Amino acid sequence: MKTVYKLNLCIYIITLGLYLTIYFGLLSQILLGVLQLIIFFCLLFTLKRYSLESIKRISIYGVLVLFYFLVAFIIKENNFSGAFYVYIMYWTLIPMSLATFFLFITYRLKQEHS
Repeated sequence: MKTVYKLNLCIYIITLGLYLTIYFGLLSQILLGVLQLIIFFCLLFTLKRYSLESIKRISIYGVLVLFYFLVAFIIKENNFSGAFYVYIMYWTLIPMSLATFFLFITYRLKQEHS
């Protein structure tokens, strides 16, 4: 679990650094999201190893990500023409908030298994 946390932290920090150039930050955010989803699905297969509190956090993360993708689908299907700040929030702030929450989850799992 220590390796998973370090990898997650490394990609997270690189993503934050690349946000100095917004374009590369957005591209790096995609890589971070894919990595975190892969880790999430791996965690689902080993769920029995973790405490009840960790299982709750992992479940909450899964529900939040599912909700995020459902809203993205609804926005796409309805041709939502909202304000620019809504797009900024939806494509940067919310994914990075989810990434921060998942970083916290992997940190706590690392602590739990060390």
